[in-house]
Amino acid sequence: YCNLGNIFKEFGKLEDAELLYRKAIEIKSDYAEAHSNLGIIFKEYGKLKEAELATRKAIETNPDYALAHLNLSRLKYSNTDNEIWKNKLFSKSILNNQSRKDKINIYFARANILHNEKNYKESARYLKLANKLKLNIQPSKPEIIFKKSKELLIESNKKSNNQEEQGNYPQSIFIVGMPRSGSTLLESILTMNISINSLGEAEILEQSFLESEKVNQALSLAQVYWKRIKYLKKQTNMTTNKNLYNYQYAGIIANRIPNAKIIHCFRNPLDNILSIYRAHFARGNEYASSIIDCVDVYLDHEFVMTEYKK
Repeated sequence: YCNLGNIFKEFGKLEDAELLYRKAIEIKSDYAEAHSNLGIIFKEYGKLKEAELATRKAIETNPDYALAHLNLSRLKYSNTDNEIWKNKLFSKSILNNQSRKDKINIYFARANILHNEKNYKESARYLKLANKLKLNIQPSKPEIIFKKSKELLIESNKKSNNQEEQGNYPQSIFIVGMPRSGSTLLESILTMNISINSLGEAEILEQSFLESEKVNQALSLAQVYWKRIKYLKKQTNMTTNKNLYNYQYAGIIANRIPNAKIIHCFRNPLDNILSIYRAHFARGNEYASSIIDCVDVYLDHEFVMTEYKK
């Protein structure tokens, strides 16, 4: 039930996931993972008090459960039993017999607590420990991003949009930029309009581009893209696509997808880079574990977007 709930959560079916986690807890009341996952669901709902209670229950049933400690550190937790929890989180014993992945979660949790307490020096120390461990597991490799940006910049200048293809296309809104730049809030605001449907961070633009480049492909990029949107059962004339790295495709979007809008989210670079370094992304964005690579990727994104805006 818990694993099935995880699958539904990945598909964004939160109500189904919640029911499955509750079923798992009904069978095994001290199942820490199910309590922790239920806390994540509550956080997605915006029910922060319920999220805190569920996450604390996970820690109560398994005091060494690193992921639950991390999730609780990300909440605006109350002072209830706070000292007991913090003492456990900062104890030496919690690191015993933990995997490298769980040690990373513990170090990030400690960094979050210290950051909230404005003890930035100690927070930075744990951030460095956590990200150093992450780099050992997942190397950064920012050069892959730079290479792709360069290739797509060249590609964007090859073809301009065929005027005969204009037709009556639906409106596609692409939200692009760096992670932690305010894009989620922007998307939430836009999709309050019931006429706009969110595609989330789907990679359908890149998939559509690669398909449209195939030999003997009769459909244009715009036609392939809209076909994929229909396949996702998004029956609407307005969609938002929040795959931030579509900034690399901004020139291609402008040239080849009629009736498209591109919104570039950005914030103060130092704030943005620090926020990325602190984020501890579950997957992807491996460069986030290196301050230097964060800066280089930020500068690459800024250069590319400046060229496309021109």
